[in-house]
Amino acid sequence: MTADELEPFRDDEGFLRLRMSVQLNGVEVGRDLLSNMGWPFEELVAHASRGTEVRPGDVLGSGTCGNGGCLAELWGAVAPRTRHPCAPGMS
Repeated sequence: MTADELEPFRDDEGFLRLRMSVQLNGVEVGRDLLSNMGWPFEELVAHASRGTEVRPGDVLGSGTCGNGGCLAELWGAVAPRTRHPCAPGMS
């Protein structure tokens, strides 16, 4: 997908209104809208590329998806760890 194809999905503040979800071991552990991010993705990429080069194929993590926290919060600090974070052969 090219940047111009994403333009119809932008809100008034420049955020992308795209649904996202995250699954771990085949179980959905988070669901949210990309527009709920604290910073537009372009600003995150600009920050990540300071002092280095971001190239096609690089993977950038952009933060938490839904449920009010990352897995460290969901399965550690706030609640007891109920699942192994990553089972062999799963993603």
